[in-house]
Amino acid sequence: MRIVHRVAALCCLVVYLVNAQVDETEVKALPRGPSAEELQLLPSYVPPRGTSLIAPPRPVRAMAEFEEMEGMIVRWAYNTQNLLLSQIVDAAQDEGKVWILVRPSTSDSTNIKTYLASRSIPLTNIEFVSVNTNTIWCRDYGPWTVYDSVTDSIGIVDFRYNRPRPLDDVVPEFLAQRWNLPVYQTLQMPDSLVHTGGNFMVDGFETGFSSKLIQNENPMHTPAQIDTILLKYCGLQQYVKMETLLYDGIHHIDMHMKLLDEETILMGEYPPGVSDYQQIENTVSYLRTLNNRYGRPYRIIRMPMPADGAGRYPPQSNYLTYTNSLIVNKTVLVPIYGLPGDNAALQIYRDAMPGYRVIGYDCNAIISQLGAIHCIAKEVGVREPVHIAHARLWEAADTLAFYQIEARIKVRSGVDSAFVWWRADTLLPFNRITMTDSSGVFVAHIPQQAVGTHVAYYIDVAANSQRRVSKPLVGAAGAFVFEVVPSTPTAVRTDRQPHEFSLSQNYPNPFNPSTSIRFSLSSQVRVGVRSQLVSLKVYNLLGQMVSTLVNEELEPGNYEVSFDASGIASGVYLYRLEATGFTQSRRMVVLK
Repeated sequence: MRIVHRVAALCCLVVYLVNAQVDETEVKALPRGPSAEELQLLPSYVPPRGTSLIAPPRPVRAMAEFEEMEGMIVRWAYNTQNLLLSQIVDAAQDEGKVWILVRPSTSDSTNIKTYLASRSIPLTNIEFVSVNTNTIWCRDYGPWTVYDSVTDSIGIVDFRYNRPRPLDDVVPEFLAQRWNLPVYQTLQMPDSLVHTGGNFMVDGFETGFSSKLIQNENPMHTPAQIDTILLKYCGLQQYVKMETLLYDGIHHIDMHMKLLDEETILMGEYPPGVSDYQQIENTVSYLRTLNNRYGRPYRIIRMPMPADGAGRYPPQSNYLTYTNSLIVNKTVLVPIYGLPGDNAALQIYRDAMPGYRVIGYDCNAIISQLGAIHCIAKEVGVREPVHIAHARLWEAADTLAFYQIEARIKVRSGVDSAFVWWRADTLLPFNRITMTDSSGVFVAHIPQQAVGTHVAYYIDVAANSQRRVSKPLVGAAGAFVFEVVPSTPTAVRTDRQPHEFSLSQNYPNPFNPSTSIRFSLSSQVRVGVRSQLVSLKVYNLLGQMVSTLVNEELEPGNYEVSFDASGIASGVYLYRLEATGFTQSRRMVVLK
């Protein structure tokens, strides 16, 4: 049976080579999307069947790109992309192993080594893998790392590729066999699923994101059936499918979106009325209705989508993007274009990911093919992950006797030690607190600090196998920071997620004697945060002010404030929120 299907795949390959006019010394530089010849071939194309057509035997979780990885895969281009590939390889091998896919020719790896040496790039962490491939777009056809949720053992998921490129399509199975890892393939019904890596992001905590391209490419499945397949093969409990864009040409979310961690989404932003502005803003509004792994709204950071050198946006230009970046452990590789906005884009990454090394690389030579850095590299997870689930602190009330740092920590060999390192003064060294374990939930308490203090902290875990991992991954260099704020009468910010302006109905209502009022403040700038004067006051029906709840400078975010009506009579009252460019009032009832 295996021979029959491989023969069928070989026949398809022969047809492909004839139609694509590829000579034997060079693989044609096919675009990320299907070429005209491939579009003609698609209706009759029969992909390779594979040899491991089973689902994972136990629940799994898909690894996020921002987790610790063993290394990454690239496929050498043999054309104008050599410079960009060599730069990526050079930076990535500082962070882990780099597997370079090369043609099975004795001269290929030698020629690549010579080229890298000519650029003074060492070969200390590079491994050449001889395998025939069709294209450089290994993000889309490469292997997906998953971990058994019981044993944390590593496996590979292989989705059916959405291009008639049979050599690319079998790369995940080939690598899994080379690495002696189990491979789970979505290549036959009822689990047959066409999916590409550029249109798939996961947070490492059972949530995934794609555009609705996945529904268009799998018309044999309902959206619910697609969800079921991704639950079986990647452990997704929440699968977010967003509308496709009008002008991106390929409908892969990595052209305008990036997960920076399990709580933070980087989203592209066009000027109003330009290109995919409205479609992206609709997506952002939708994402704001969702909660992350910790039951909190996602922190959404905006990244300007650049115009080309002539000031043009898609569809009048290539789809330039800064979000098509690659996170390789403690390094972030970002596409740039020699444009005025490049430095601002790099600074947005540095502000959002402090402590990481952020490097920009010119991607003008590749972006016309609908891809950049993220599209030509694929991460591979470590054999023994140290998985740390921690909802970071943004603020803490001054009334607290201590600040609890809690984390769920899981590692196959067991936890040898877990510490919280903290400091309240950047001129002083970090203090260490041992975390206590209660069935996998580790807790430590940072002592109380004065109002206005900014406390930096990070979690440090050592496994019994001697592996050591921090959260954030860069440790002290990018430690989390929270501020100690007054608990009353100032509103307490529940997170630092920028939101649209809104004023919620108080709860409970009617009430006696106290109630809570929530409101959200929108970000006024793209980079960082800026405080604004905010007023929240209570009035009677004659327009007389009876109480001031907030009157101070506040940063963007969600807030909650309490109102005690012990000193006023029963009746109907108004409360009004005023902030930069926003005013809204609501009614509440005091019933005594």
